[in-house]
Amino acid sequence: IIPEPFCFLVAKDITDEKQKEIELLRFSNIAHYSINPLEITDVSGKIIYVNPAFEKASGYKKEELIGQNPNIFSSGKHPQQFWDKMWEVIKSGKVWSGEIENKRRNGEPFYTHLLISPIVNNDGKTIGYFGIHTDITEQKFLQKQLLHAQKMESIGTLVAGIAHEVGNPLTSISSLVQVIQRTT
Repeated sequence: IIPEPFCFLVAKDITDEKQKEIELLRFSNIAHYSINPLEITDVSGKIIYVNPAFEKASGYKKEELIGQNPNIFSSGKHPQQFWDKMWEVIKSGKVWSGEIENKRRNGEPFYTHLLISPIVNNDGKTIGYFGIHTDITEQKFLQKQLLHAQKMESIGTLVAGIAHEVGNPLTSISSLVQVIQRTT
């Protein structure tokens, strides 16, 4: 007797895996094409990812940044206590937010509002940090201009007041001198 041919089929539902791939692709695209500079570091603070907006803002190429510590951008304007406090917050698993003055590759300052969030694995262990920068360089420049304009306005008001205070007695003295000249 010849046995009938048969087919043996093994199947595995990969719906969840495909859904995770789609989510990862979405996140990857969001990070890559965001207008905000983004960086990811490992737990020791070494840069492992930057998006094109970060390259544009900093003036560095991705290849120059991978493996570097973000202090490569340090302007030196923040005291060590500032950074110690930031590390204390993010190492405790909390989100840190603050304004940073950095410097570009060419030495020019650039200001950002930085939000750093720990990246946590399924076991609750921190495996890295995610930094989102919002460029506030233009706002800082405008603030400095406004402050300068306000100072100049104050100086103008002060000078006008002094000129008035000095001018009144001088006018009286000038009038007296003219009266004396006419009488002599």
